Amino acid sequence: MKTLTGNPNLSILQNVYESEKKNWESNLRIAAALATKGRFGIDKMIPALDNYTKACSIGLSVKDLTNMGLVLAR
Repeated sequence: MKTLTGNPNLSILQNVYESEKKNWESNLRIAAALATKGRFGIDKMIPALDNYTKACSIGLSVKDLTNMGLVLAR
């Protein structure tokens, strides 16, 4: 994310991460369904969900999101 946005100061907002982690139920069901379909090993389910939650908890500005979008558009 730091590379995509060009912002070396990105970090996980710990309070957002903890809040999201407390409400994992629906995401856990989705992760279990994906693991069952063979998208990743069942042993990778919790680490994958944790990484997803961390990615969703990164503090980004509109400029950061725009820069990421430009990378994808190219």
